[in-house]
Amino acid sequence: MGNFRIPRTLKKKFQDGFDEYIRAMGREVTLELPVIYTDCPNCIYDSVNKNSTGRHDPSFVRPVYIFPSTSEEEKVYPQPFNIIDDSGVTYDPNGQVTQIVRSAICPVCKGKGRLVSKPTLDIIAVVTWNPKSPTFDGRMLDESAGRFNENVVRLKTFSSNYEVCLQAKIFYVDGVKCEVFLPAHNKGIGGEHITEIQLQTVGVVDNATSRNYNHDSRVNINPLGTTSNQAEEADPHNPPQIFGDDEW
Repeated sequence: MGNFRIPRTLKKKFQDGFDEYIRAMGREVTLELPVIYTDCPNCIYDSVNKNSTGRHDPSFVRPVYIFPSTSEEEKVYPQPFNIIDDSGVTYDPNGQVTQIVRSAICPVCKGKGRLVSKPTLDIIAVVTWNPKSPTFDGRMLDESAGRFNENVVRLKTFSSNYEVCLQAKIFYVDGVKCEVFLPAHNKGIGGEHITEIQLQTVGVVDNATSRNYNHDSRVNINPLGTTSNQAEEADPHNPPQIFGDDEW
C-alpha cells in the first residue's frame, strides 16, 4: 500500500469541528504559571543576602513598567525613603505618597528587594474526570475498594494553548487543585489540531461513598472552635458537651 495522505479539506474540517466542540462543551480552567520576578527599582538589591539593602536607589526618579509587554505589566513610581533630597522625583499623581517616606524599609518591595508576580490564566477546555477506560494511557488505575477514581482529569483545549499548558505548574479544574500527570501534547488528524493534557488532583478529592453517616459525633469537629464553655460554678466538674460560644 502506498502512503495515505489526508486531504487538507478534511484536516480543516476536523480543526473547525473540534474548535467548535471546545467552545460549546468546554468550561473555564485556571492555570497557575511559573512565578516571575524583577529587582525592585526603588531600592538597592543585596545579591548576597537576597533582599533589600534598605537604601533608596537615587537614580530612580521617574516611573518604570515592571514585566512590560506581559499580562503582569505594572507601572511603578518612585517612593524615596530615608533620604534628605527628593529633587526631580516624579510621584504618582494618583497615589498617596507625595513626599519622602521616613522608613528604613523600602515601601515598594517591603524590604524583599524584588517584586514578584504569580501569573494566572483562564482557558476553555473540555473536562473529563475519571476517563472511562480500564487503563489510563497504558497506566493501570489501581484504586482501593470503596474509593472513587476521581483523582484523574483529562483536558482537551485549543492547540494555541499548548505552550501555556506545557509551562503551567498548577491547574484549578472545577475548583479542584491539580498538577501535571502527563505533559501537554498536541494531536489531531495529520496535524496538531488540539492540545491534550492529563492531570492528577493535589490530595484526595473525595473518598466518601455515602453521605448518610455525616453526623457521627466521633468525627463531627467544628472547624471554628473545638472547645466547650467552662463548667458552671454549681457543677464545676462537668463542662457542657457542646461547642462553646467563643468559636475562633
